[in-house]
Amino acid sequence: MRWYHRPLHVLMAITLTIFVGTVLMYLLNHWQDLAKAQSDPPSGLSYEFAYLKEEVAVADLLRLPDSAFTGSDWNQIPLGFSDQTYWLRITLDNQTSSARDLVLVLDNPMINRLEVFSTNADGLPEPLLVTGDQTQNPVRLQLMLPHVPFRLSDIPQRFYIKAQTNGAPIVPVTILTADGFNQLEQSLHLIWGSFCGIILLMVVYNLVLYMGLKDETYVYYSGYIFSLLLLLGVAHGYGYYLFPRSLQQWLSANIISLNALATLMTFLFASSFLRYSAEQGPLSRVMLTVRHALWIYLAFTLVAPEHIEAQIYPFIQAVGYVVVMAMILYRIPEKLTWTRYYIISWLPLYIGGAIAFLLFSGDIEYSFLTRHAFLFSIVLEMALISMALADRFSTLEKVRLYQATHDEVVGLANTGLLKEAIKTSMAQSIEPRLTLVAIEISNLDSIRPYLRDQEMSDLFHAISQSFDTELSGYGHLHTIDDQSVHHRHCAVLRGEILCFLMDNHSRSHLDATLKALSQRDNYNPMPDSLPFRIQCHFAGAILQNNTQATELLRQVRHALQTAKTSQQAYHIYQPLEVQSQGLHVRLAQDLVNAIEAGDLELYHQPQISLTQPEDRASEVLLRWHHPTEGLIPTIDVITIAEQTGLIRSLTRWVLSAAFSQTKTLRQLGYCGIRVSINISANDLSHRGFSSDVIGLLDSTGLPADIFTLEVTESMHLSDQAVFQQNFTELRDHGFLFAIDDFGTGYSSLSYANEHPFSELKIDRSFVTDMLNDPKRQTIVSATVSMAKKLKLIVTAEGIEDDATAETLKALGCDKLQGFGFARPMPFSDYQAWLNEQQGPLSEHAAKSDAETTSTLREDRH
Repeated sequence: MRWYHRPLHVLMAITLTIFVGTVLMYLLNHWQDLAKAQSDPPSGLSYEFAYLKEEVAVADLLRLPDSAFTGSDWNQIPLGFSDQTYWLRITLDNQTSSARDLVLVLDNPMINRLEVFSTNADGLPEPLLVTGDQTQNPVRLQLMLPHVPFRLSDIPQRFYIKAQTNGAPIVPVTILTADGFNQLEQSLHLIWGSFCGIILLMVVYNLVLYMGLKDETYVYYSGYIFSLLLLLGVAHGYGYYLFPRSLQQWLSANIISLNALATLMTFLFASSFLRYSAEQGPLSRVMLTVRHALWIYLAFTLVAPEHIEAQIYPFIQAVGYVVVMAMILYRIPEKLTWTRYYIISWLPLYIGGAIAFLLFSGDIEYSFLTRHAFLFSIVLEMALISMALADRFSTLEKVRLYQATHDEVVGLANTGLLKEAIKTSMAQSIEPRLTLVAIEISNLDSIRPYLRDQEMSDLFHAISQSFDTELSGYGHLHTIDDQSVHHRHCAVLRGEILCFLMDNHSRSHLDATLKALSQRDNYNPMPDSLPFRIQCHFAGAILQNNTQATELLRQVRHALQTAKTSQQAYHIYQPLEVQSQGLHVRLAQDLVNAIEAGDLELYHQPQISLTQPEDRASEVLLRWHHPTEGLIPTIDVITIAEQTGLIRSLTRWVLSAAFSQTKTLRQLGYCGIRVSINISANDLSHRGFSSDVIGLLDSTGLPADIFTLEVTESMHLSDQAVFQQNFTELRDHGFLFAIDDFGTGYSSLSYANEHPFSELKIDRSFVTDMLNDPKRQTIVSATVSMAKKLKLIVTAEGIEDDATAETLKALGCDKLQGFGFARPMPFSDYQAWLNEQQGPLSEHAAKSDAETTSTLREDRH
């Protein structure tokens, strides 16, 4: 839980407790008096209660006979919602021997206009009170709680009350003693002061939570409880103490709009609280329709007459509540624990809302309890919803913690939990003997596109369980995820490497364990549902003295990388490897400097054209002579560049140098220059690569058709769409393309059929010693034959003698390359070689021009 959430929860709990406790204690102490005071008139009084449902001037009213009025029990008037005016006539007779100070209370501050009259000694009307939400009575208490104090002697006293309304019609009338009225006033101020304070505090509290959590639920809840404050402030008249009079009167005139707003906010809060907002489905579409209907009805209530709005509102409210209940019932089977309080909270809200509506429609008896039932129900509902929000917050915090400590896709423990498990295991022993075993699915990238997230998760869970069972036979496995039942011992790094932490007996024991694990050809534990061949690499790192968890993870990743690059099934990290790691880091920085300073070189190895003897050809190979480490193998240079993100800069340097040297050769008088350039997989699959190449070429003024770009089939696999786009744009610009390393397992004739290649290069592994190996000679012959049918130029690599050259020429090869012609040489030596060719193979190169092939691969020809 975030640091600022806990004190806020505590503060809210304390505040709610104080509020509820204080109000309950006061009400319990005065409940009997309040309930008695707001029921029938005080004892010792007799009364007559009558009404007239006509709009009559007061002077005319006094002249009407008694038969014009309809007698009824106290506050029992059959009225409906309409734009109407009616009169009440109340006659009070003091049955005691002494005069009494009493107060006539008229408890409906939403009445548009309320007038109270009595008669003087001459029988003429005497105005006692004019109030209502459309009047300008200067006394706030009269607007909140209209009342008329009077002294009742032994002479009966009659009051005439005129009510004009287009909304809630009933004006509950209460006769209180002066002390009873003071007690009522104090009670209302206590209740409302506390209620307003807690509402505003909860609004601020929930907005603070929203700013911290960015969960719109808290905004909707703030809007919901604030709309209830507005609604009750109008219904009870206390809004005259909270808002400017003009605003309160406007709100009172739009009381149905406030009800609609409260219903809308209830609906929005429910949909967000129950997490329906981001879902799709039939119920979500119904929710969206109801939401739009509520917005439309809210706008309608701002312009329609109140008595018409009031007739529609019960239906709108019922529909909204029914949909909310459907949402709740739909969530119950999911057993979300935090919904229990929310479900219960609707019970007091339903009861309180129904009582309030029935009270002002005249369908239930007026009393202190029924008058304040809705307010009390809201307090109880807020308490329950606060518990629901706290429960929901706690649950979501657990979910967030789970998400932070588990892989998003496969659901296994992540690096964070693994580090904690390593630290815990180290702390439990003075000399911990631990081994971290890592397992990576080698061909995961090739099967990932065919698996949905759930299938990927199922696969990792099954593989984890399989290796868990197998590894447990070689030693004790330490718990990594104590929340998991079946995968307690496994974690996943970078979403693809499974890790197990086990006791270490010895290096030889670890070697035997990994060797046993790596014997299988297929590690797919669920071949029936996922028909893929799963291959794995394994690695292990033994905890050394003073080794930290982060360092142990780095070591096992390094061992895993070593196993893959060396094509071994498994590898165990050795402490001495740290020296090569340090060198690797230094070389990475030095490579940056070498690229920027132009300290790299391109070596040239000639190619011989048998069909175009006037051409001169060479393949250019990357060389880096390090000032202290000497010549760095090209494969290491490429590995460093790819791992450190320098591959694009390195490719750009090679292209620029190749174009520049080709231009120099042409300027020296060598005509018919043609250049072939090998392209890195990462580069050809990088967006914008073709634009970079074309831009570099255009800066030299050289034509594109003198360059052939060599690629292997594997180079397009990372992003087929980008590969195809770059391929097409470069081809359209004039570049030629060749399939490199044909026959190594990466390049195939189907690949040549998919893309417009013009050349095929047979790998040296088939050419070397082919005269002594009939199978190799057959493969080369068949390859040349098929390539010719596809109209491809055929180049053979790795030629070291005249006999092999003659055989390849007889088979139909177009170009030859190898040590038998010349070894790779610096650019200056290559220029001299062009002018001084000699030797037994000179007839093939007599008229050769220079074709320069720049490569980002190790010299293998």
